[in-house]
Amino acid sequence: MGEFAKGSTALFPVYLCTVTSGAFINICLAPPNILNSPRSRRFPTEVKKMHVSLAEALEVRGGPLQEEEVWAVLSQSAESLQELFHKDHTAMGFIISPWSLLLMPSGNISFTDEYVTQQDVKAFTAPEVLEGLSLNSISDLEKMHMYSLGMTLFWGADYEIPQSQPMKLGEHLNSLLLNMCDDVTLSRMSLRTVLDICSKHIRNSSGEPPFSYIRKLVRLVLGSLSQ
Repeated sequence: MGEFAKGSTALFPVYLCTVTSGAFINICLAPPNILNSPRSRRFPTEVKKMHVSLAEALEVRGGPLQEEEVWAVLSQSAESLQELFHKDHTAMGFIISPWSLLLMPSGNISFTDEYVTQQDVKAFTAPEVLEGLSLNSISDLEKMHMYSLGMTLFWGADYEIPQSQPMKLGEHLNSLLLNMCDDVTLSRMSLRTVLDICSKHIRNSSGEPPFSYIRKLVRLVLGSLSQ
């Protein structure tokens, strides 16, 4: 499992090159000089009316995701990934990170790389991608996203927590995320398994449905616009 440094200001832009011949996806790490836009952690106003990133929501809160929120983001993200795979897997050459994971007012989750130009996504990028390996199957692409999603959720659960304090995650959820972030691709949990585990958790939970937690996170930033 990779590591991310709290408060890191390093920039590691990612340029995504998608080759749509069969299931072949190639992701290229690009040098910073390809970027022309100024440093900005905010989406344009007209876009922010539609969604906010996970990073924006936690910046406004000033604290981490709570355990049920982690479950909610995981569940809704997995559902969104499954839908994207069914629609067009060749359009999934993005890296999931706190800045590309978008919380929607509807309670759903979407992903984009359009505005992720100045963020350090290296910590959220699967080892095989950093090594420059080609993703030759849908399974390879799926495992890449499992890693990035797991690291993104660890980041959210650890946001603004002092180094001396542990993350407040239950053993089951922590183990699940660790498996998703395994450096060995074959050892990583599949999307289908993650969906099944989330479904079981939701059935056994007395909390609110996942979309409700997402809506509340959106309202932290958008307020009445999310109504």
